[in-house]
Amino acid sequence: MLKKKIIKKINENFNEKSLIHDKKQIKEIINKGRISQLQNKSFTWPWFNNTKKEEIKLENENRCRKAMQKLYDDTKVNCIKLNPGKKLLNDDNKRRFDTKFGGVPAWPKNMKWPSYPDEPMICLAQINFGKLPKLENYPDTGILQFFTNIDYDPELCKVIYHKNIDKNNLLQQVPISTLDQNKIEDLSMEGYRTFPIKGVYYPTPKIAESAYINYIDEYSIDGNFTKINDLLYKKYLKEEFGNKIPNGIDDLAYKIYNELIKYGKGCRIGGWPSFTQSDARDKNHDILLLQIDSENGIKWSDYGVANFFISMQNLKNKNFNDVLFTWDCV
Repeated sequence: MLKKKIIKKINENFNEKSLIHDKKQIKEIINKGRISQLQNKSFTWPWFNNTKKEEIKLENENRCRKAMQKLYDDTKVNCIKLNPGKKLLNDDNKRRFDTKFGGVPAWPKNMKWPSYPDEPMICLAQINFGKLPKLENYPDTGILQFFTNIDYDPELCKVIYHKNIDKNNLLQQVPISTLDQNKIEDLSMEGYRTFPIKGVYYPTPKIAESAYINYIDEYSIDGNFTKINDLLYKKYLKEEFGNKIPNGIDDLAYKIYNELIKYGKGCRIGGWPSFTQSDARDKNHDILLLQIDSENGIKWSDYGVANFFISMQNLKNKNFNDVLFTWDCV
């Protein structure tokens, strides 16, 4: 491509008879594959330097994109993407067992409703694994419900797993739900924090890819508590460019990679989590169980994101008694 551009420029710039000799000599150098010789003092013109700079810039961008694509391919895993859809103000009693954000969960009437200490907790989400695409290591049957208090305090979280629920033995009138939050005005500008979900959402699930998301302080997805940070970026850039990474490539890599992963946004089960501030995981809670992002009317304070984390061993054993709930915002 560089050869063609130079020849085109030669034809545009060397049409005087006095420069015919230079034109022939330059073409001869090009045809012999010795383009670098054109950089000596005898053959240096602004149009040539600009053309070469543009070509080098394009080449570096393509190599950077190649490195970031490799990072994506090497770290991608499957997740279940949950598109929240439209907010509804009323729950459908026929959909008590469906996967939902907010709304009225399928709760056995002979089972005590979650509370802390005596205040009833609110159901943030219900996941019906029997009606979702299969995801490795996650349950393929049963219903998982996520409860928190009205202030969605990270310290106050209960995750309940039901292997089976009798549809003829449901609690019809629940103590509290996100449907009640429709009546509460958003007073967040006055320092009052309203619940992130008002009404109910029935998300559409699909298997999707989720790849590494860069943070200053982050742990791996493999369950081995491998410490990783932005050196992972450098690792792939060095594989492509060597030890001398061109100036500005770091910023370009960040931009390209975030375009690939779409900044890690969205609601999902499994995959890599996203945060608006810092990584909240630890060695006992390093697997993403559920992420609920601010989208389609769901709003975690100033458009933050909420995550629930668990260990791989507990996930495989369907033990949800030790789940880390965290959320942050901009």
